[in-house]
Amino acid sequence: MSGDSERSYVGSLQVLNLSGGELQRVALTLCLGKPADVYLIDEPSAYLDSEQRLHAAKVIKRSAVTVIAS
Repeated sequence: MSGDSERSYVGSLQVLNLSGGELQRVALTLCLGKPADVYLIDEPSAYLDSEQRLHAAKVIKRSAVTVIAS
């Protein structure tokens, strides 16, 4: 799944039914969706598969702010 279909799929699930990777993507989306000068993100790629890790890294890198990740 990717793009709009994936967002619709995840958006329709209850939080209790989300996998670890789905929860991590929701958390990143909520974090980076709020305006801030600095983001402190702890283990942003935890629970993500290799493809999702690459995508998350690109999204984080694209943000025009300071991101501190551990």
